[in-house]
Amino acid sequence: MEQNEFENLPDCARDYIDLVVKKIRYRRKVRDEVRAELLGHFVDGLADCEDAKDRECVAEKKVTGFGDIKMLGNLIKRGKKRCRPLWLKMLIGTMQVAGILLLCVIARGAYLSIGTPVISVDYVQWMNEHVRGGRSDDLNALPYYERAVELSKEVPNELKDVFGGLLPEQFTSEQWDALEEFLARDAEALDTLRQGAAKPHYWNVYEGKSSQGRIPDMAAQVTGVIMPSMTGYKKLMQKVAFLQIPWSLHIGDIERATDDSIVLHRFAQHMSGQGLLIEQLVGIALEAIAHAETFEIIDNFDISAEKLENMQKQLEEIYSNEAIIDLETEKSFLYDFIQCTFTDDGKGSGRAMKQGVALAAGDLQSVLKGFVAGYPDRREVTASVDRYFERIGQLANQTPWQLAQAGWNDAKWNELAGNHLLLNPVSPGFRKSTEIAWRVRASRSALLTVLAVKRYEKANKAYPASLDELVGAGYLKKLPNDPYSDGALRYKVVGNDFVLYSFGVDMKDDGGRMGTKNGKPFKWSDYGDWVFWPVE
Repeated sequence: MEQNEFENLPDCARDYIDLVVKKIRYRRKVRDEVRAELLGHFVDGLADCEDAKDRECVAEKKVTGFGDIKMLGNLIKRGKKRCRPLWLKMLIGTMQVAGILLLCVIARGAYLSIGTPVISVDYVQWMNEHVRGGRSDDLNALPYYERAVELSKEVPNELKDVFGGLLPEQFTSEQWDALEEFLARDAEALDTLRQGAAKPHYWNVYEGKSSQGRIPDMAAQVTGVIMPSMTGYKKLMQKVAFLQIPWSLHIGDIERATDDSIVLHRFAQHMSGQGLLIEQLVGIALEAIAHAETFEIIDNFDISAEKLENMQKQLEEIYSNEAIIDLETEKSFLYDFIQCTFTDDGKGSGRAMKQGVALAAGDLQSVLKGFVAGYPDRREVTASVDRYFERIGQLANQTPWQLAQAGWNDAKWNELAGNHLLLNPVSPGFRKSTEIAWRVRASRSALLTVLAVKRYEKANKAYPASLDELVGAGYLKKLPNDPYSDGALRYKVVGNDFVLYSFGVDMKDDGGRMGTKNGKPFKWSDYGDWVFWPVE
């Protein structure tokens, strides 16, 4: 029916309707609706016309009245859009936004996928130069330690219980015989260890290749090479602490036992405060063993005042470097990752490629935002890594008491790295390492103090009334700081002995009462005091 009506219209009306529908450039359904509306308008307007000439004249007037075809087409299209149902408007709007975002993602992804990094720094070599610090190779204990590990003999089965916590007074005669025989066979390894401990410095020689944009790769390569050595060092330390020193004491060679206890301290200190974090943690663990052995010797054997003084002077020299944890070498892994995942404009800047988004963005929200607005450049990312490690270093040099007073609780520590995709996962490890290092620092101060108290007692036939008296008499250079309180380690004379303790991690004075673990007294308990003397 409509087609017949359309065919009966004057030529000018038919042409006008066709042009208007064409100019709309919209969905077919809408164009059909507009065609029907215009057709109805012309049919109604021409209904009273009596002849063809009159119809032609009226049609031309109506066409002229409608105005410009292009403008009319646009007005009709806008009107149709405004008349859409709300649900349709929302659907179309959502699809448009999604389409724009998709285009942005595609464009940004393509942009991030192009570009070539410039590998200009060998960060493994950078690490080696950093730990060496320009020192001569003949000052390095490393070759001696490596040789000692090579020479080291496997502990026989009959002595394995010693490493499981068997005390010397529990040894059988057969075990003492086996121990004497084993130490004779292992003497060269232990002598080589002693030679290394006499060296003034130690630094490792790292091996590995660039990460090529895969952040675990370089770290895994470097640590994979040094870990066997770390295991060997631990076994050597255990041999000296649990085999050699007990044997020396068993045969009455206290001089050898005390000298070897100093070897343990030097060996541990060589790996503390420099190098990779894993090395420093091994050093801290070895130092804890050294402290325990030295306390045991002082507690169980009568050592001359001269020897006590010599031990104290040597330990003061060994621990003159009070560095807690050094993370400079750890930064090399992130520096290498930046180098491999950012372009280089030759001026220290450059843009992130797709692998570098993890460092440039920080968190998932920043990843999405960066797709639209772009990511920080290479210089900005490097600066953010430096700021983070600088802040960690500043916090590491504040005592646990100082941090607690400044409000550094778990929540604040967690905020330090924010939601950074790469820094946040490693932050807890940095914090825990610092906490362990301060525990060992407290033990250092306690050991020096015990040596001074014992020297004073030998000279004066009585214990000092206070630690101030030790300082005044020249037995201590300064009061031993308690990292877990606002003062010195607590000291008091009790009967024929004395008590020396730290407040411990709960930072409360329990009067020298040690906490427990599994129902037994435990020095490093989360509550109670950390009692260094008397030895538990």
